[in-house]
Amino acid sequence: MANLVDLPDPAREARVGAAGWKALFGAEPELPDGARTELAAWAERMADLLSPSLADHLLAPAQSRFGPLLGAERIAKGQLYSRFLLQRQLGAVRMLRDAGIRFVCLKGFALAHLLYPRPELRIVGDVDLLLDRAELRKATAALAAAGFKAMPIPNRFGFISDSSFLPLVSEDGQVALDLHLAPDAWPAGRALTAEAVFARAARFRAGDLELLGPAPEHAFFLLVTNTAKDRFGPEGVRKLVDAAMLLRACPGLDWAELRELAERGGYARSLSAFHRLLDLLGLQRALQGRGLRRLSRRNLKEIEQVAALYRTARVAQLGFYGKLRREFLLGPGPQNVLRINLKRLRGLLRPGSGVPPGMAQRRQRGGQR
Repeated sequence: MANLVDLPDPAREARVGAAGWKALFGAEPELPDGARTELAAWAERMADLLSPSLADHLLAPAQSRFGPLLGAERIAKGQLYSRFLLQRQLGAVRMLRDAGIRFVCLKGFALAHLLYPRPELRIVGDVDLLLDRAELRKATAALAAAGFKAMPIPNRFGFISDSSFLPLVSEDGQVALDLHLAPDAWPAGRALTAEAVFARAARFRAGDLELLGPAPEHAFFLLVTNTAKDRFGPEGVRKLVDAAMLLRACPGLDWAELRELAERGGYARSLSAFHRLLDLLGLQRALQGRGLRRLSRRNLKEIEQVAALYRTARVAQLGFYGKLRREFLLGPGPQNVLRINLKRLRGLLRPGSGVPPGMAQRRQRGGQR
């Protein structure tokens, strides 16, 4: 059992975390006296949630004032892997483009190039690509010929998404592609369709490639829907930082369009909660008077609890009942959440495979890709 004197002081830890988030958002942090060691511990936890490269980059102004906050070896290893992964991802994307397949890059890969000074700072995880349904078999044939296979994800409910498939993983397990036929799963697709994303897609450069990414309003909406789908869990920290970078890059974001997308897609409450979370973590300057839906007292209490976890960078995965509670409080409305859970129950009886047509399934080795 830990000695009581060694346990963190919650109020002090919250102040240190607030200073850290202020630094992440590009402002000058005010640190409690003698708290540099605590800030360094916070930065290490934040690096677990973001990535060492991204945490080091965002905290550079604070480090110029307080000294190094992250281990040099950890940063170097993270940067090396991010550069390696970016090149491998670019190779996979180039292969699909050269096969004549039209797509829009979504989520992290697109935002890495659209919002960050060096895309490798943000390169983590899979590459998400939105395809025209008519080109799905052509894309899977090209990937299968290159040795990609579907990676099974253990889930008691099977694969229930109606917008995408299992990740398609390269033969060496280093690159994973998520193919989407809709920007996000139901009910988001009621508001934002693949056709709408293609129609307003923005061009960006990725190495020697010219690619398409989502319009700013579409990108922000998908950050909200994905954070809600993840129940404002650990994955949401990275999305929150992406949202802050997007607001900085696009100060003229059309909030009327965002409100309309959220209302039609069932995510009005989630948008308000996401907005409130940004506010609680210190981004007030960009978030005044947006006219979003009011949150109930229970919704506010829940998002304040999320903010407390994010603030201290102590965000653990929720258990089954915790996920269900958060989904009902901050997800896409009770009726939509009930329908999603009915799909899960059906999946217990007839689990979906999530394997796209023309693609073999890869065997798991030791639980790793």
